[in-house]
Amino acid sequence: MRQGYRLGIGLIVAVLFAVQHAVQLLLSGSRRTFLGDVVSLAFVAAVAEFSTMALGRRIARRPAGTDERVSTATVFAIATVLLVLDLFAKVLSPYLATQRQPPPTIPLLVVVGLWLAVIGIAARRPRDAERWCMIGLIGLIFGTRVLVLWVSPFDRLTGDMLPVIDRGLGDLFAGRFPYLNYPPPMPYLSGMFLAYVPPKLLNIDIRITNLILDVIAAFVVMRFSPRPAGREGTGERGFALDQLALPFFMLHPPWIYYSVNTQFSPCLFATALLGRAITTAGPRLQALTLGFAVGSNQMLVALGPILFGYWLANHGWRRAFALSALAAGVFLAMIAPFLLWNPWQFVNVAFMSRGEFSDALMSGRFTILPPLRRLIPFASPILSIFAMGIAAFAATRGRRPESVVAAMAIGLCAVLLVQPVSFSHYFLPVIVLAAIATGDSGTNP
Repeated sequence: MRQGYRLGIGLIVAVLFAVQHAVQLLLSGSRRTFLGDVVSLAFVAAVAEFSTMALGRRIARRPAGTDERVSTATVFAIATVLLVLDLFAKVLSPYLATQRQPPPTIPLLVVVGLWLAVIGIAARRPRDAERWCMIGLIGLIFGTRVLVLWVSPFDRLTGDMLPVIDRGLGDLFAGRFPYLNYPPPMPYLSGMFLAYVPPKLLNIDIRITNLILDVIAAFVVMRFSPRPAGREGTGERGFALDQLALPFFMLHPPWIYYSVNTQFSPCLFATALLGRAITTAGPRLQALTLGFAVGSNQMLVALGPILFGYWLANHGWRRAFALSALAAGVFLAMIAPFLLWNPWQFVNVAFMSRGEFSDALMSGRFTILPPLRRLIPFASPILSIFAMGIAAFAATRGRRPESVVAAMAIGLCAVLLVQPVSFSHYFLPVIVLAAIATGDSGTNP
């Protein structure tokens, strides 16, 4: 598979993710509805192609699992372009979800200077180029987020998600039950909510958690790839794309903004762990990370039936149910303190108080639900079950771990497109999974 094709499809995914905000913000009426539907369908198609490369393999006549390396020079070039976009994010802010203030000069010069220093060291030490490239990418992910954090005071955030978590932690530390239903409610599960305890205890900005978890997620995806970076003496140089896709996406200006200023980094961290466990580890660790992922975000329960299909095809009924029980046990252990504290209130706020947007409010968002729910009674649950069933069936046909991650990416994307509430950052876990699959999926053993 040609690198350019893969990277081009990844670029389309990134552009469509960014364009959705512009459609919703700048258009109105029937134009916004029509283009919103077009962008939604194009996005799921791009995610499907990026995670499976089904069309690309046919064009290139390459079988699933064919591995091509991306040179460090290419990595440095792409990351530098993304850094430039990040530094000029204020210019893009009238159209995209990015910060509205320019980064401060001295921190900006530090980030740019360190990046240039890494490039220089890698050029002088070609034997260690992959190591320095990895260090540089992870450092760039952290540095670009620091620049956004610097110009986005916590008390001026436009969203209510992190302030609600901050309020909930204050209630918890005061001995009060944090799952309260007064507007806005605090419905976030333990894996997400409690991730912000350390900075709250230290009385610092709780968004520090987002920066740390993003760095760890990038490190895990790059370091524990089944196709690691080239090593001296092996004759193999450069990176596999499954190591690079997620770091590249994480340098996308809207991703940085959502990553810093929403509550989704713990969810994305858990999703990255799950994806990597499927591609590199055994079924027991897969079950543990599935339970952890669902314990960080309710919507990730859609991944359970898909992974169950893979377990069923590869390990049989008895093992598949045992692994599902293990995943459920992890999830229940995570929510147990709050479930035992106040069962009715917790279940009501975390699971039962589900909002629903009107068709007018959904217009232009990532969704295909409004026209479908005019035709199908109970369209959202019916179509969600249908999407999970199709993805689970696809997982039973896949014999390579990447094919399961691809099925999870596509299935989750389809499920989210028929939910009654939609925000762009809901789809970030979809891109995480697609990035880990990166086109090496398929049914070939």
